[in-house]
Amino acid sequence: MQARIREVLERRRNGWLPGLLRAALYPFGLTYGIIGKIRRRLYSYNWFLRHRSPLPVISIGNITAGGTGKTPFVIMICRLLKIMGRKPAILLRGYKSSNPDDSDEARLYKKLCPEFGVFAGADRVRSCLRAQEAGYDVLVLDDGFQHLKLMRDMDIVLLDSTCPFGGGMPLPAGLLREFRAVLSVADLICLTRTDQVSAGTIELISERVHDICPNTTVLSAVHRPVRLTTLAGHNVRLDSLVGQKVIALSGIGRPDSFAATLRDLGAEVIHCLDFADHADYTKEMIEREVVRYAASALIVITEKDAVKISKVLPPELQDCVCSLAVEMRISNMPLLRERLFKALADSPRV
Repeated sequence: MQARIREVLERRRNGWLPGLLRAALYPFGLTYGIIGKIRRRLYSYNWFLRHRSPLPVISIGNITAGGTGKTPFVIMICRLLKIMGRKPAILLRGYKSSNPDDSDEARLYKKLCPEFGVFAGADRVRSCLRAQEAGYDVLVLDDGFQHLKLMRDMDIVLLDSTCPFGGGMPLPAGLLREFRAVLSVADLICLTRTDQVSAGTIELISERVHDICPNTTVLSAVHRPVRLTTLAGHNVRLDSLVGQKVIALSGIGRPDSFAATLRDLGAEVIHCLDFADHADYTKEMIEREVVRYAASALIVITEKDAVKISKVLPPELQDCVCSLAVEMRISNMPLLRERLFKALADSPRV
C-alpha cells in the first residue's frame, strides 16, 4: 500500500482516481509549502534565533521525504574530512527513539564508522557543544537542510535521480518537504543513484536544477555494493548473487532502488517485502517471513534494516538473512574536496 501511494504522489501512477486524489490533496500541499517558505524567510530575517556553532558545520540534506542516500554520503564526507586531517562528528536527530543516542540511526553510524563521533538528539545545538567537548573539530549534520536553528558553513543537498522533485508538490500532495525553488540556497547539489536512470534523464534533471540555481555546482554519485554478510557475521561473495533467487526485504524510503541494486548484481528478485520507512520490526513479523521464504530464496536486507532485524531474529535463523553494504562513489571527488576545504577555511570561529 505504501509503495502504491508513493507512486501516486510521484505521478508514476496515473488515471482518474490517482488524479482525483492528487487534486484533493493539492490545497494541503500548497499550504505546507507556503508554511515552509515563510518559516525559512523568518529565519533569514532573524525572527527566529539561529545559533553559530563554535565548530564548522557541513549539512547533508534533501528536499524530499524518503531515502536519497544520506547515510553513505555522510560517511563518505566524514572519511574525506579525515583524509584532510580533520576530526569529524556526525550530528543526527535519532528518529523515533526515546534515547536518541541508542536510536537505530545512531547505532548504524557507530557500527559502520566507529572512528567518528556520533551525537544524536533533537537539540542539535546541544549536540554540537557535546561534540566540541569530546574533542571533535568539524560537524557533519545528517538530514540538516530543514534544520535552520543551527547555522552551517556548507549546505549539500542530495537529489535522488529516480525521483528528484517528489512529484512536484509538497507533502501530502507530493513528496517535497519544501518548494523546489529552495535549492537556490544550496552550496552544492549531488544527484544520487545516477546509474539507475538514463543519461537523458540525468541531462533533464541537470537542466531543471540549472534553471533554479544556475551558479550552484552539481555533482553525481552512485551507490556501489561492497559487501554481503549474513546477520550471523559470515561473509558471502557478491558474485554468488548472480542467478540467485532473492527476496528483497527493506523498510527504507526507496525500496524499489534497493531491488534495482540487487538486480544489477545479477540476482533474480522474485519478491519484495516492503515495510514502512523506519519500520518497527517484531520477532514474530520477521521470523514469519524468514521461515516462509528461506527454503526457496536468499533473503537480502539493507544495512539500515540489519541493525533492527538482528535484534529480533533468533540466532538459528541469522545465517538465512544477508545484509548488503553499499558505499557512495562520487563523480568528481577533487572538486568536492576543494569545496569542503574552502568552506572550512572560510568558516568564522566564535
